[in-house]
Amino acid sequence: MDKFTLAFHESVDKNLLHMTYSIVKGLGCKNIYLAGGSIYRNIIATFYGVKSSQIDFDFLVEEVPKTIDVLGWIMKMNRFGHPKLMRDDLSIDIAPLHTVPSIARRKVAPTIENYLTGVPLKVQSLVYSFEEDIVIGEIGKQAILDKRIEINDIIEAENAALKKGLTLNQMIEEKARSTQFLPIYPIKKN
Repeated sequence: MDKFTLAFHESVDKNLLHMTYSIVKGLGCKNIYLAGGSIYRNIIATFYGVKSSQIDFDFLVEEVPKTIDVLGWIMKMNRFGHPKLMRDDLSIDIAPLHTVPSIARRKVAPTIENYLTGVPLKVQSLVYSFEEDIVIGEIGKQAILDKRIEINDIIEAENAALKKGLTLNQMIEEKARSTQFLPIYPIKKN
């Protein structure tokens, strides 16, 4: 097992991980991957001691069922139009890989490799494969080793910043502050 997968396992709340995965699998979803902050923040927590909250789990799947009803959870749609299950402070986002904005925009095959090259920031270019029990994503792994927050896909980064009501530099700065990494700005700061 590589050091990134070991670091993820060391820091992630295994009960929450198992519970959220069981819910997604129980919905009949196939080819399930965990993506987003719950991957890189847990690895950063193990490597560098930066505190990580575990309240948001983002899953990439082959398909999302038409009807989602999980006892005790409220179902809403997230900002991308995908199902979001919420209970207390915990949320589970479930996105079919073929609808990920960068995959649709670039008109590429809905693969994990294409997902990883299309995320906004390099540090986000990681997924955890439940089937293989491994963290995948060389770009994201290198960003963590370099302790840098920088653009991976400029168009997706601009879109992500806009959805948060931030400039690109503000988004990078916010992420750098939360990870204690060096911000690499694509646009000169005035």
